[in-house]
This record gives sequence, structure tokens and C-alpha cells, in this order.
Amino acid sequence: MILSSEMSRKRVKYVKKLVKEGREEVLRVIRVDTQQGYIDLSKKNVQSEEIEDFKEKYYRSKKVHEIMKILASKVKQELEKVYSQIAWPLYKIFGHAYVAFKEALK
Repeated sequence: MILSSEMSRKRVKYVKKLVKEGREEVLRVIRVDTQQGYIDLSKKNVQSEEIEDFKEKYYRSKKVHEIMKILASKVKQELEKVYSQIAWPLYKIFGHAYVAFKEALK
């Protein structure tokens, strides 16, 4: 849930102009209520220079996930097992599995 006060630093007249359904946005998690299952998000607390970094990390992670899905189907293993055997160790060694895959291509 995004509180209206967390949408922008400026006064927002029309929320629909600022946030559109189906569009991917970079947001910051403010609070997590595990009992009720709520996650409070903020758009105004995200710095403009952070947005590109987060987007790049997100797209790299999507690519890694696609590779892991293909690999899991080829070796007929559960996706979670492939992640635990291949991806998570690569994250620990290289910081991101995407970097390891790029190095392997060289």
C-alpha cells in the first residue's frame, strides 16, 4: 500500500497522473506488518540517482531468473534446487550471478 502522503514531495492533485496501474515503479519499503500482511511503500523517499541503480539490478535479476528457469527445465529439477546449487553460490562469490554469467561468456 502506498500512502497518499508518501507519493510525492509536492502536493498531488490527481494520484492517477502520478501512478498508473501496470507500470513498474521503484519504491522504498517503510514498514512490514507480518500479522496483517501489509507492506507500506514510499515513492517520495526514493532518491532520483537510486532509481537507475535499482532498475539495472532488477533487470539483471530478471535475466538470471530466466536462465535459471531454462536450466531447471533442461535438467528436470525444481527451480529452487537449481537456485540453491548454482545461483546463490554465484551471488556469494561474484556479488551477482549476472556478473558470473558475463565472465563465463568471456
